[in-house]
Amino acid sequence: EMDRSGSLQHVWRWYERQLRVNPIKTKTITSAVISGLGNLIAQKMVSKNRVDVAKLVRFAFVGGCIAPLAHYWHLFLERNVKNTLLKAIIHQIVWSPIVTFVFFVLNSYIDGFHNQPTRAINVLKAHWANTVRANWKVW
Repeated sequence: EMDRSGSLQHVWRWYERQLRVNPIKTKTITSAVISGLGNLIAQKMVSKNRVDVAKLVRFAFVGGCIAPLAHYWHLFLERNVKNTLLKAIIHQIVWSPIVTFVFFVLNSYIDGFHNQPTRAINVLKAHWANTVRANWKVW
């Protein structure tokens, strides 16, 4: 019988192999799961009693949609920027605003604002800049 650490090592090796063999699919699923779990934790912190399943699924979906973009962005950085600090700075200055924009656009679309562009633009105006600034403060 395999002990628990042996099982975890086996799962981790399988996951690393999937990253090599199917990087986009694996990162998409991983990002969707992490985004969904993050949203679940946030919802439980705010309200112990109720989980908005639609919101959880929406966050998981958006996380999965962003993963392929992130994959190619990181490939670009790895190939073109050798300095780690510079890479981190470029990532924060360029990627954070873009991915935040994509996050709000996808959420607006899913929320049904695709036929109400003014409403989606108002959501962006109200939240995008503050969200990017908050991200930079954490960084």
